[in-house]
Amino acid sequence: MKKRGFSLIEVILSIGILSVALLIVFAILTPFLTRTGEVVEATTVNRVADRILTEVEQLNVNQLASILNQKTSLYAPRNGDLLVLASDPQIDSLLPENDRFYAISLSRNEDLSPINKDATAGYIAYQIKVERIVRAPDGTLIDSPWDHTLAIFNAATIRKER
Repeated sequence: MKKRGFSLIEVILSIGILSVALLIVFAILTPFLTRTGEVVEATTVNRVADRILTEVEQLNVNQLASILNQKTSLYAPRNGDLLVLASDPQIDSLLPENDRFYAISLSRNEDLSPINKDATAGYIAYQIKVERIVRAPDGTLIDSPWDHTLAIFNAATIRKER
């Protein structure tokens, strides 16, 4: 009487086929998962920039010039829902160092808006630069030669008062 079941060779062969099939599926899915993470990060960076642009719209040209002359820096967490000035005395309680994922800098576009033309200029051109802060698993900053810049947004504020 023959026993029913699978032989060792059949089991090994089926596990091998299953392994190859899973390997192919993972090889196909990996780029899609990576791209999804990049899209999420790009969306967050755009949301941060939009929030800054909305805040800047509330300023007049003189206030904006003052901010840009100080080379203003901000930080945001991974989800981008909070912006904290680097010069804020309460920055450590508002956004602890290990939670700072994006470094944002506002700077004047000197070519289009030189400082000596502020009094008569019809606009002030500036730049919003968003960089990723890279940390090691233990929380220490990684200062590598690689560029961590995620996006640079060029903008201008028009002088409304005349």
